Amino acid sequence: MNEITLRQLQIEDFEAAYQILIDVTDWLLTNGIQQWQKPLPREVYLRRHAAGQNYGFFVDDRLAAVVSLIPNYRVVEWADDLPPSDYVWLGTLATAPHFIGQGLGRGMLQKVEETLSQQGVTEIWLDCAVGDGILLRFYQSAGYIPHITKNVQVGTTPLIWTLFSKKIAE
Repeated sequence: MNEITLRQLQIEDFEAAYQILIDVTDWLLTNGIQQWQKPLPREVYLRRHAAGQNYGFFVDDRLAAVVSLIPNYRVVEWADDLPPSDYVWLGTLATAPHFIGQGLGRGMLQKVEETLSQQGVTEIWLDCAVGDGILLRFYQSAGYIPHITKNVQVGTTPLIWTLFSKKIAE
């Protein structure tokens, strides 16, 4: 298996990282996966970047995937279901299309968990579209616990989403 490294993205990484979001959105839609209807707006991703919340997974020094790690992020759809604080929201996890299917997902989650645990974070929360169940099974097999599933309006399309969490330290 390839060695995966995780690091905070630098300003010079922004364009390549944002292009992954665009490419993955296109890939998802082309493959009938309703996770994202459109890429995260550039200005939102840039704000996250400026705040140091965007990270990259590198395989052999090539940017293979991106993720945003956002402390205490209050996702509107889950506001009543999230803890008041002391967690990190794992958002916008996207693997570059030419790395999809190489079995990097579990290693990427482990790197996130190790990094956040070293920073004193004890809990991770995330959500995903139910779709055909592949993502649900993936997160559950990685130890994430589903909390609630509900319809969430994404653009003009209602989708069924599930909220997950995982304790990574006590």
